[in-house]
Amino acid sequence: MKRYYPFTYSFRARIITAVILGAIVGFVMVFLEPFDTYQAREEYKAIKLLGYAVLCSLTYLFTFPLELFAFKRFKHWTITLEVFALTLYAVLAAIFTYAYHHFIYNGPELSLKNFALFTTNFSWGFIVLMLPILIYARKRFGSLSIATPSLQEKEVELSNQSGSERIVLNSQDILFIESQQNYVNIHHLDKDGQVQVSRLRNTLSKLSGQLDNLVPTHRSFLVNLQLVEKLSGSKRKAELKMKTGSMNVPVSQPYFDSIQNLMRNRP
Repeated sequence: MKRYYPFTYSFRARIITAVILGAIVGFVMVFLEPFDTYQAREEYKAIKLLGYAVLCSLTYLFTFPLELFAFKRFKHWTITLEVFALTLYAVLAAIFTYAYHHFIYNGPELSLKNFALFTTNFSWGFIVLMLPILIYARKRFGSLSIATPSLQEKEVELSNQSGSERIVLNSQDILFIESQQNYVNIHHLDKDGQVQVSRLRNTLSKLSGQLDNLVPTHRSFLVNLQLVEKLSGSKRKAELKMKTGSMNVPVSQPYFDSIQNLMRNRP
């Protein structure tokens, strides 16, 4: 199973995050006066210091179209893309604040060496400060994108990790698969339409590659939406009621929007 990661589609949520970042940087620069800025005695000092905060906010908004392009290109958002996006933001914020610092305070000449010194002495501290906040906000406002499941019926052979145990099933007879530690419980229909549970020593990530008709709804569940009766609850606490069987399947918050959309548009 691909390591999907929440992506923030909403530009409004981006603005909120940018304002939070700017407020934190502005508070630190103006009221705590780090990096010997307290020694400066000049006109419009607070406004100049707030310029760093404004740049940090605008840089975050500037990366939005770049992230959106990558999201549309790859059709989903992953941990790898998230790390790349955060790194890109950190690098651009360092470059822009370095240039601002140079022109506002008549710093030393622009060069890679001076940029490295500025990043080490100034930017790095803010990156460490803002990164946890940025990670939390992006997860909080983001949602997972899930590919449309296949409707094709096919026989699939599922086995344990060693290959010593195998079961053959029609892919559309599988209701859902639940992960429990080192095992998976496969809930499926038998020839009489009764729910059976087969247990294999394996992982969801290994099995998901064979089952393109199932979608993740939670880190421990893969579900066949064609055998779901309805989605109930809210984004904070939701579950899928299956057409057959008494067990409901949880839908965790990051998956909710995508699952709701797939349920609305399923044939």
